[in-house]
Amino acid sequence: SHYFKTNGSGGTNQSQFSIGIGNGTERFNIFNNDNSPIVTIASSGSVGIGTTGPLVKTEIVDSSTATCIAAEYQQVPVSIRNSNATANNYVGFGFFSSTNTSIGAEIAAKFINHTTRETDLLFGTTSSSGAFGERMRITGGGNVGIGTTTPTTKLQLGVPVGSLQTYS
Repeated sequence: SHYFKTNGSGGTNQSQFSIGIGNGTERFNIFNNDNSPIVTIASSGSVGIGTTGPLVKTEIVDSSTATCIAAEYQQVPVSIRNSNATANNYVGFGFFSSTNTSIGAEIAAKFINHTTRETDLLFGTTSSSGAFGERMRITGGGNVGIGTTTPTTKLQLGVPVGSLQTYS
């Protein structure tokens, strides 16, 4: 087993990193000043942020005491940002299959107005015919549209009412 560790350049409050090889704990770690994990890359290729033992390909652990949806980015454990302030631009997660480079599904934020922070949340999927499209939207004002990109009521369906099935 081999192990390398540094405590920074000297003095107190210095960040540290370590690389361990052997005993089944091969990984690259970066710790903060109080020896809490910041980033770990395990020998399996899994990445942990805030943990030294990631259980999946990417695991983020946060010990936030927030009790409601955060209004400021400092309170959320994961942040995706588009630094371009063009109105109606996007940022999001894309899901791809192993056999194709075309997107299979997407969850995205559409920034309607960067000044007021008005943002819509969009959900897109690919049909069996291969057509990708937006399937659902939640507007910044709280309206939900399924099958429409411009909902004007709290719940708006983009199909005629007669085409809906009811279940009891």
